[in-house]
Amino acid sequence: MNRKLNVGFIGCGEIAQIMHIPYVHESGSMTVYSLCNTSPSPLKFLADRYNIPMERCFSDYKEMLADPALDAVAICTHDHYEQVLAAAAAHKHIFVEKPLAFNTRQAQEMLEAAERYGVVLQVGYMKPYDPGFEYFLNRFRDIKRISHVRMHNFSGDYTFVSRIYDLCTVRETDESTRKLREHTQDLALEEEIGTKNPMLKRAYMNLLLGTSHDSVLLRLMFGNDSIKVRYADIAPDAQILAIMEANGQRFSWESHFITDRMKWDENLFVYSPECELSLHFPSPYLKNAVTKVNINENEQDTGANRDIIVTASYDESYRREWQAFYRCITTGEKPLTDGYGGLCDIRLASEIIQMAKRNLD
Repeated sequence: MNRKLNVGFIGCGEIAQIMHIPYVHESGSMTVYSLCNTSPSPLKFLADRYNIPMERCFSDYKEMLADPALDAVAICTHDHYEQVLAAAAAHKHIFVEKPLAFNTRQAQEMLEAAERYGVVLQVGYMKPYDPGFEYFLNRFRDIKRISHVRMHNFSGDYTFVSRIYDLCTVRETDESTRKLREHTQDLALEEEIGTKNPMLKRAYMNLLLGTSHDSVLLRLMFGNDSIKVRYADIAPDAQILAIMEANGQRFSWESHFITDRMKWDENLFVYSPECELSLHFPSPYLKNAVTKVNINENEQDTGANRDIIVTASYDESYRREWQAFYRCITTGEKPLTDGYGGLCDIRLASEIIQMAKRNLD
């Protein structure tokens, strides 16, 4: 299949404007074919920038999906459940931003729909496609004996985004629509975690929206179904501490949002007698920023200790995940970040909350 794929975007917010739409436009193998957004301003802004006819710009995604020339959709809205089901039924391949859904029932229905209609379902986790993580993972697999693994994510300020990119970020959704969306989201969260506790709902959303980017990496390191939660505690400000286990290996998890500082503090550490291996992520909103791999080890034959900092590549993980999506559609390759993995991340987030609930009781 050598023709370009026509990709439509449902939801034209910041991450679509900064990363997804530009990389599809620049790909040479895909075309930004149509747009859908409830607010009209981003539609006009993006249509002018990418020369998209206004007749292919929609406020209703169901109208967009009716176009037989549309091959695939990128779903970048806040809630993805109904859009994924509709896209699968319309026989459109699906790239869906994380989290796949707000609860496991929704996610399971989405997986079943993609399978029933024979479409690709790829979840928008870019970090597994990061060259730095690929280097880290290969080195991790060579370690003979692991002492401890530690995931730390205290991700920081996002407000700089509007100052360094030319974006249209107008929010024009009316109040009644906003309240209905929030109510629908609350019902989905409460269905999963079985509580109306605001702190637990906030922590669960933080896990889904932010630190699912970390759980996908741990799954690739240890296996989709191997991670079990042994302990979890949630502070009043929704800071999460957890102890998990996979294949007999225990590891710690620390996550929170520190939005008062610009520092992006997201790191993965592996400790062993052989070396200390660590991965250090930049802000996901910076293009071509390097994910650095640090290695501390003893120098062979001398006994001297050394630190090695590895830059695997300047290639962009967002670009690489779109290249992978294209291959999955055209060659039958299975997505590295498939729908089942997205379901596993929702289950893990739910297990952390259930464990924390027991500690609160």
